[in-house]
Amino acid sequence: MKGAAGVPAAAAALVLALPIALLGSSQDSASASAGATGQLGVTLSSVRCSLKVIQVGDAIPGGHLQADQYANAKAIFAAATSDNPSDQAALDAIYAALSVSQLRLHPVGLPADEVGLFGLRLSRKIGTAAQLQDPTYATREFIALLTRVQGWSSLAPAQAAGDVVGLKSSTANQTLSLTTAAEDLTATFAGQAGSCAGDESLTGGQASAAGLPAGYALPANTPTPVRVAVDFALSKVGLPYIYAGIGPSGYDCSGLVMMGYLAAGIALERTTYQQVFEGTPVYSTASLEPGDLLFVTGSDPQGNLPGHVGMYVGAGYLVQAPHTGTKITVTPLSAWQSTIVAMRRIVPWPN
Repeated sequence: MKGAAGVPAAAAALVLALPIALLGSSQDSASASAGATGQLGVTLSSVRCSLKVIQVGDAIPGGHLQADQYANAKAIFAAATSDNPSDQAALDAIYAALSVSQLRLHPVGLPADEVGLFGLRLSRKIGTAAQLQDPTYATREFIALLTRVQGWSSLAPAQAAGDVVGLKSSTANQTLSLTTAAEDLTATFAGQAGSCAGDESLTGGQASAAGLPAGYALPANTPTPVRVAVDFALSKVGLPYIYAGIGPSGYDCSGLVMMGYLAAGIALERTTYQQVFEGTPVYSTASLEPGDLLFVTGSDPQGNLPGHVGMYVGAGYLVQAPHTGTKITVTPLSAWQSTIVAMRRIVPWPN
């Protein structure tokens, strides 16, 4: 959601008790993304990134990518982006085809009425069997159906695709694997996939460029999900703020947090107003650990609930997507300290 440089004192006072009052439990749900074209990939090459070039022979859910699957995914990307400038539409389409047919024109196990890459039903009368077997035609029909879904660009790929073709239920790990593969394919065909190398420590120059101190590193006892979430968020430094965005081109503040934890297999609610009820409260900045969420009222609070969120990354810094016209950045905790109205821990740390 939108951020703000400062928080009016009166507004902050209304929600000052939130760290104590907000004891709601986390729910397993995730959605969201606004499609927008732009630079894909990462800024910090030495931290974990989620976008990589994918080639024939690489592992994908269900096996290894074959030449026909690669060709079909590329055709989907070309058709989707020719009709809709949003990389989100292409991502949703590739996700749907991966889930329904494993990117094969003649998938095994589909009912006779469901045809082609997306399993589009002949009973919908949107094309003949031969037409729906054509990747370009089928993709355009899928996109036409997708864009009729209310708020489609604010839905996660699994939900958006499911609203069009009725996907089978899947576990959080299965959904994550499919989303990762779809993102990698989308980034590959856009020619903007990221590149990851090295260990998870930053060089002095990289840390300085991100606004982190030289020698920055997460503590050795950092829980794995926290490490993944923090690395994900830091890998997006430099990408643009996109309202309602959950990548891969850019993110809003709650989208960055949500997708960071989704990369770790943890599904958070979509908005700042919901995320402030996730996890458990943290009562002082002295008790903060990497991965904790920090909330300020921001420029669009809803009632007494905060409208902006950032993720603490340790060493006195947080990562955030500030507001429209800015880029994802690392910010000193001291810049937020006087305006924080809630702090939440998503993953327990060892004692």
